[in-house]
Amino acid sequence: MLSSKAYSVANGPRKRREETMSQRQKQKIFEAGQATATPLLLRGTEVAELLGISRALAYRWMAAGVLPTIRVRGSRSVRVPRGALLNWIEQRTCTCDGAGVVA
Repeated sequence: MLSSKAYSVANGPRKRREETMSQRQKQKIFEAGQATATPLLLRGTEVAELLGISRALAYRWMAAGVLPTIRVRGSRSVRVPRGALLNWIEQRTCTCDGAGVVA
């Protein structure tokens, strides 16, 4: 049996996980938008939890401008508006058929 390193080398480099959201993740974000206690501005950790990504990646995307952010006046806080996050997700979500063609 090949070691995991030999196996990955034999089969080529590992592919990056596609940045697609599962139905469960979309439902979680939708429910977060419907809850009355959900803040309008999300912290990086909350964004990471909703998107199913690491906290570090969420903050990296916020710093790089990948995610829509605002700076809270009078502090060093950077937040992601919930509505802008939902729009961001909608813009990047496509329905593709089995051949990878956008339907």
